[in-house]
Amino acid sequence: MYGHPLPPVYGQPPPILLIIAATTVLLVYILLIPKIPDYKIEDLSVKKFNVGPDKTIETNFILAIRAENPNTKISLNYGNNNEVTLSYEDTVIGKGNIPAFTHGQENVTMINVWLSGKTQLGSNQVESFHKNEQQGKIPLQYEAMVPISVNIFRFHLKKFTIKVTGDVTVDSINPDKKPKILSTTYEFNIHKFFSL
Repeated sequence: MYGHPLPPVYGQPPPILLIIAATTVLLVYILLIPKIPDYKIEDLSVKKFNVGPDKTIETNFILAIRAENPNTKISLNYGNNNEVTLSYEDTVIGKGNIPAFTHGQENVTMINVWLSGKTQLGSNQVESFHKNEQQGKIPLQYEAMVPISVNIFRFHLKKFTIKVTGDVTVDSINPDKKPKILSTTYEFNIHKFFSL
């Protein structure tokens, strides 16, 4: 008698294929050793800082950012659709964009970002600002949201958005005096992924 045909068996991939795949991933990772880029505020120039009678301020800054790509096999493409802000006590006092560029392998690039703004400060903020100015320590916050695509061996991977936030303390904000940067901090996060 003929029995029913045996159902097909869907087994796991042969162990050797799993070993080869795991080894390949490990070798690629070891070869690339991806490192997080480093960002630092190098300079802040004040071109305009006017406070009106109604506590409205008009500003123009140039923020110089030192960007370092330490990777030997990975280059980065910085996209146009980005935003950089400079704030005082959580109020944005300047806004601008990073020009699109390709950040090469093992490369350090200085990025000059023009920031401008017009906003109204509260009475407490104006009082706090004058107090900080007298003390010679004005705390500012900056934030950058930048879309980046990664290139590995000429392959373009998916884009993602990086978010860089930090603090920069200067001794003054005066167009007639070059500000001295007293301290800086920054935090780097991958904000989201999206397809090209």
